[in-house]
Order: sequence, then C-alpha cells, then structure tokens
Amino acid sequence: MTRLPPDRQSPRLARRFVAERLAAWGCAHLEEVTTLLVSELVTNGVTHAATPVAIAVGSDGDTVAVAVTDGVAGGVDPEGHGRARPRGAPSGRGLHIVDALADRWGVSVHEGGKTIWFEVAARPT
Repeated sequence: MTRLPPDRQSPRLARRFVAERLAAWGCAHLEEVTTLLVSELVTNGVTHAATPVAIAVGSDGDTVAVAVTDGVAGGVDPEGHGRARPRGAPSGRGLHIVDALADRWGVSVHEGGKTIWFEVAARPT
C-alpha cells in the first residue's frame, strides 16, 4: 500500500506504484489498463475529495485487484456512471471508464472515507 497527497502529482505516482507491482508479479501485460484505471480513481480522489489517497494492489495469480481510498465518505453513486454527460464536458467519465475496462468494480463506504476498487483478470497476452 502507498499513501499519496491530494495534489496533481499523485496520479503519476500511483501509476508508477501499480506498474512496479505488476512487473514484479509478471503481469506487465496488464499495465496499460490497470494504470489507466488507477489514474482515473486517484484523479477523482484528489480532485473531488481533496484528501490524501491510499492505493492498495494485490494479486492472487488469477486476478489483479486495486483499491483507492480517500477521506470523504459518500460522494460516489455507483449507479451514476450510467448517466449521459453533455458532449464536451471536461469531466464525469471516470467511472464509465472503470465500468468499461474492469472485470469487476465497486464502492465501499466506511467511517474513514470511501474505497473504490476494481479487479482485472490476469489473463496472458
């Protein structure tokens, strides 16, 4: 796990953290999709929650799981990703991307904030 401050550098640091873990596990073929998804979630956390974020990454050999936690409970409507965004809107597509590319994802709200997690199958290239 790593903790990152609520600033513009955090998505880049999160991508690096995840890419290093994937390489260590022999899952570098998942780097593009996994780092895109973690970048979306960390960007949401630092932009909307404005709190530090924690990123946890794990793998059981069949699945890579990533969880991004921020310090603000609520604020995520897991059904809201289905709403249409106005053409040209500068934001509002992060959960659409997660929904489209992750094999599974969800939201957990807890006393210390919320965690958005996703899983990607570790299928060979």
